[in-house]
Amino acid sequence: MKTLGIWGLGVVGQSVARYCLTHHIPVSLLNDRPLTPEQCSFLEQTGLFCQTGPMAIDPFLAAHERILVSAGIDLRPYQKHAHKFLGELDLFAQEWHKPFIAITGTVGKTTVTHVLGAVLNHLGQKVAVGGNIGVGLCDLLALRQAQDAPDADSAMLEVSSFQLELSKSFAADLAIWTNFSPNHIDRHGTLEAYRDAKNKLITMQRAGQKALVPFSLRDVLQKGEGDIFYFSDEQPGVALAKTGHPEARRDRREEPSASKEEFASTFYFDHNKLRCGYATIITVDKDPETILRQNWLIIASALHLLGLTEHINDAAAYIDTLAKPEHRLEFIGTFGGKLFYNDSKATTPTATNAALEQFKDKSVTLILGGVSKGVDRTPFMQSLPKHVSHVICFGSEANDLAEACNIKNVTVCSTLENVIKSAHEKSAAGEIILFSPAGASFDLFTNYAERGTMFKKLVAMLK
Repeated sequence: MKTLGIWGLGVVGQSVARYCLTHHIPVSLLNDRPLTPEQCSFLEQTGLFCQTGPMAIDPFLAAHERILVSAGIDLRPYQKHAHKFLGELDLFAQEWHKPFIAITGTVGKTTVTHVLGAVLNHLGQKVAVGGNIGVGLCDLLALRQAQDAPDADSAMLEVSSFQLELSKSFAADLAIWTNFSPNHIDRHGTLEAYRDAKNKLITMQRAGQKALVPFSLRDVLQKGEGDIFYFSDEQPGVALAKTGHPEARRDRREEPSASKEEFASTFYFDHNKLRCGYATIITVDKDPETILRQNWLIIASALHLLGLTEHINDAAAYIDTLAKPEHRLEFIGTFGGKLFYNDSKATTPTATNAALEQFKDKSVTLILGGVSKGVDRTPFMQSLPKHVSHVICFGSEANDLAEACNIKNVTVCSTLENVIKSAHEKSAAGEIILFSPAGASFDLFTNYAERGTMFKKLVAMLK
């Protein structure tokens, strides 16, 4: 049996290594960065050895015929070895012989994965949740049991553009694409390449599988063999008319003349009714209060596609009992009369704009930072809404953000400690202090979770 090379000893690498040990598959490990204490502990527990450092990359690639690559690694400089690379998604799809749902998107995918997974388990579906949400897919494979004693009926996976970029055969029974806006341009090179990576979730589907995607992507969507359904924040005819689309008729309530099939396959809310085309799916008693309405539309539409339409109202009530995912518009507490929110998961301007929309009737001190990932944040900084009274910038791009800002009251801080001090001193009682960086965390932190945890610790010290 040939040795499998595993490049990267993060969540993915450790998950695959554990799976290989269980199945007696020989592995060889490489991590081009210095090992963390957690990684050293993993090696001690498993008895494995890991090569480290950038000088080990070329010999490692030359020595292996199959290499499982962690999705965070930029493979563009190593394309002569591309035929050797194996993605985590394809490995999972080969070994998981039960239905699974996959969710991608620029923002919202973590919330939809978390909430929809919880709802399905609440309804007795026995769903294993993992992927980019923090649980390695090979750890989910460990749940797979014989047919007479199943641990999970299906899987719910959050998948990233990096994971999809590596995939060659991953095909979800239900694929959900939450939305699309510029992100990760530094890694993918162009906006189109980033979109194409996301689109692979759709193009790889087989006949009989289903996809749920934004109506706004219908003109650029590359389709596979599955059935395509859309969702729209408003009645599709209205959406087309607002953009001056040639398929929209003067009567905005009339279905577009050249898109009858798309219209008939589009979910939207008409007041308290969930509709698909002109058909009413269900009358919704009450929307959940704890998630954005677009996320609720996606979840309700997915429940219908999964044959659980009669449970949509039950799901709405249940969602309001769930705790929000950590670091996503997470209320930290009130200190000195100011309300602190941790939205460290907001790594794009789109995510931060969504957070600001939730507080449009309040005065907000907005904390921005991180790195842009190749996205031009200037238009975002020049169009901040009027209810933002003060902007505090920190991190490696702080000066650039401050220079582009359309808000007169701007502060630049060198550390997160100084950010908290400035926000507390310069905001008024009753004001919202929103930590929603609109950039990735890699200039100062390992990931958004570490960044959010540090923010919460510093805020707690205000007591």
